[in-house]
Amino acid sequence: MNAPSVTVTVTVAGKPQTVVFDLDRMVAIEEATGMTVIQALEEFSTYSPKSSKGKDPTEKEVIAAATRFSVKLVSRFVSGCLDIPSSKIGSAIPLPDLKRLFNELGDGFVDAIRQMNGRSTPDEDPPVAPSDAPQASAA
Repeated sequence: MNAPSVTVTVTVAGKPQTVVFDLDRMVAIEEATGMTVIQALEEFSTYSPKSSKGKDPTEKEVIAAATRFSVKLVSRFVSGCLDIPSSKIGSAIPLPDLKRLFNELGDGFVDAIRQMNGRSTPDEDPPVAPSDAPQASAA
């Protein structure tokens, strides 16, 4: 049985809008960004600071991630998600809402890529009963 496409509801200009991450949406994202969905995902992953030491990121790591953030690419991603022509995105989305929409849509985008690759999304993962959860070994 095929799983239903991932959906995300966001608020745009005070109105809720549901985005269905189906094949057509993924193609629209590729067309809008000029990248494959995997390339876009890889690029977006660089926007979050990562610490190589397994601790909280340093100020330098936070700044390095912040300098990677591309307003142009993010606005094109959002336009592909919301069916807004790239040339009209500035009048449709207030600048302060861009990052919020990117983050909300990004969660659905990641889940859709997981689904496309045959992996379950968090909503599809069966709950694990405490007795079935992996137990740490005392050995």
